[in-house]
Amino acid sequence: MYGDMNRLRAKARRLRADADDLRARSSTLLADSASMAWSSTAADTLRNRVQEATTAFGHRARTLDEAADALDAHADAVARVQDEIAAAQRVAASILQSARHLVASSADADRARRFVARFPVAPPPGSRAWMDVQAEARRAGLA
Repeated sequence: MYGDMNRLRAKARRLRADADDLRARSSTLLADSASMAWSSTAADTLRNRVQEATTAFGHRARTLDEAADALDAHADAVARVQDEIAAAQRVAASILQSARHLVASSADADRARRFVARFPVAPPPGSRAWMDVQAEARRAGLA
């Protein structure tokens, strides 16, 4: 339902590794161009272009790092929502079961009857709908 956050985190790690690789290659390229024994206007032009390229590579590496950070932040946010849903599911499932029991065992259980009627079928595990069930139970005075 929410995707595999482990795969998303693995993608973030790969992006960071790509950024590190880009920085390392850029650094090597810059060092190699600086250590050339070649002296001329063309050599200076080459060194300047390599400097410009390595600066651009640095920007691209930072962009990869930012993308990795965004993926990790998204995975963290999804994990928090999944935890909230799981907590709501535990509470609401218990309340829903209790309300069904009240309906079955008591003639004076209008609130419970109305509540159960709103949720004739429990939401699937992990669904955000469990948060709605919990909120409705609170409104009905059952939580």
